Amino acid sequence: MGTISEHTLPLANYTDRLDVMNFLNEVVGLYPQAISFASGRPLEDFFDFSKWNDYVNHFACHHAKNLDVSVEKSIKLIGQYGKTQGIINDLIAQHLDKDEDIQVDPENIIVTDGAQEAMTLSLLTMFNKDKDVLLIGNPTYIGMTGIASILDIETMSVEYDDFGPRIDAIQARVEQARQVGKKVKGFYVIADFDNPSGKCVSLERRMELLECCAEKQITIFEDNPYGLFYFEEKLPTIKSLDKWDIVTYFGTFSKTICPALRVGFVVTKQKVKKDNGDQYSITEGYEKIKSFVTLNTGQFNQAVVGGVLLECGGSLKRYLSAMVETYKHNRDVMLSSLEAELGDLKKQGVLSWNTPSGGFFITLSLPFSFKESQLVECAEQFGVIGVPTAFFSDNDQHDKQLRLSYSYVKPQEIKHGVSQLAKFIHKYSAT
Repeated sequence: MGTISEHTLPLANYTDRLDVMNFLNEVVGLYPQAISFASGRPLEDFFDFSKWNDYVNHFACHHAKNLDVSVEKSIKLIGQYGKTQGIINDLIAQHLDKDEDIQVDPENIIVTDGAQEAMTLSLLTMFNKDKDVLLIGNPTYIGMTGIASILDIETMSVEYDDFGPRIDAIQARVEQARQVGKKVKGFYVIADFDNPSGKCVSLERRMELLECCAEKQITIFEDNPYGLFYFEEKLPTIKSLDKWDIVTYFGTFSKTICPALRVGFVVTKQKVKKDNGDQYSITEGYEKIKSFVTLNTGQFNQAVVGGVLLECGGSLKRYLSAMVETYKHNRDVMLSSLEAELGDLKKQGVLSWNTPSGGFFITLSLPFSFKESQLVECAEQFGVIGVPTAFFSDNDQHDKQLRLSYSYVKPQEIKHGVSQLAKFIHKYSAT
């Protein structure tokens, strides 16, 4: 196995937000012999490419009826450039109604190249880098903070407690921004199975967050890639509770259908004030910017997603049932393995871990810092990879935490990987 100095992307540079994303996507290739708990990927066993043509044909018939053209013409149109806003908006609206209790007009949906483009369009459309501030959790998904860095948009972190983002911390950040002549424009949150922590925002805190942000005129950017992977009773999305129309909602089919499709979407009903006082629809702003960024999301890929939604009658719950059971089993295997290998240290109060009720991730809290050098040693000498939570944080408060993903790993690999990780942890705990 190669040492880190032999890799073209040295880990020593991954403390930068813009390098972390590459690392998360490429770490399996850097250490091909190691068991990886790093990637928040869906399990490839559920990619059924053999049905994709059927899905496209199914959607082509639906599309032909909508356009009042022949199926042959519909198929040709799918292969062409298309509407910037998307061609599966009606089906996404039906899906949101059935699976998330979100009622939305298809005209308020923009189909995007994954949720990542939805985040980019939101910041480009809504933020003035000289005046506006984005609130983020600490830690939080670096996809959003990385885009903010590229666009030179200031971010301020908000601490969480066991129930979610602290409301007093949000209020303090609003005042802090005001004192320097800036305005908190938005708050980014993954309420269901946060990345990296795997935790959920409580129902009560969701309501408090809505009330606070409505009062302060703050847009909530709710990112929900893991919301259909509940192992227990599902909580309502923040968007479904929103009576003020202050939530901009990001969705993706990367986790539920296939990440290679790169199909996501953004839902918003908000209006934005121009400098002259006039208002315009944010959806219109998104569409204008997207037309110069990606023009339109690939229509073949949209057709695959559309075909799946049509076959499922709009709801993905049955389609995902086997996947959810597999991830739940993987979580249980990881939890039992952690107990078997590290239960002694847990009883001593030396370390701890959470028990997520869904999603992809478990957070392991350690008695020592786990950063770049520890990651390299663990991968090279013990054959297992985890992600430092420090990669997702803007300070040192989470240096002793490790994100473990169970979605992409087979049960036997989970057992062996946790065993190897435990050897590494016992070694460091003894020093």
